[in-house]
Amino acid sequence: VREALSVISGIDRPSPDVSGHLISFLQHIKRNEELYCTLLVRNSDPHFRKKLQDVALQMAETSFKIDIDADHKRIIYLYIVSGSIEVLISWIRNGFSLPEQVICRTLYLLSEGGLRSVCAAG
Repeated sequence: VREALSVISGIDRPSPDVSGHLISFLQHIKRNEELYCTLLVRNSDPHFRKKLQDVALQMAETSFKIDIDADHKRIIYLYIVSGSIEVLISWIRNGFSLPEQVICRTLYLLSEGGLRSVCAAG
C-alpha cells in the first residue's frame, strides 16, 4: 500500500502534462492489478481510497487553473476526482477492457469540458 501511495504521491507536482501523469498512473495500476483490485474493488480500503482522493485533489489544484472562489473550486475538483476514481474502479473491475489511452482521454476531456462550462457560466 505504501508503495502504491508513493507512486500516486509522486505525480502531484504542477505540470502542463496532466495526461502524461495520468497515463503513467493508469499503467502502474495495470501492472499492479492484484494490489489495486484488492484496495479498490474486492476489499475496498477506505484509508487508501481517501488518500488516493486527497492526492488527486492536490493534483487537480496544481494542474487546473480556474479563477473562482476556493469553496466552489473544491466542490468542482471533488466532483471530477470522485467520478474519476469510480471510472478507475470500473476499469479494474472490467479487466481493463479499454486501453489506458482511452480512459485517460475520456477523463481529461470530461474534466476540461466541465471546468470550461463552469467557468463560462460564471
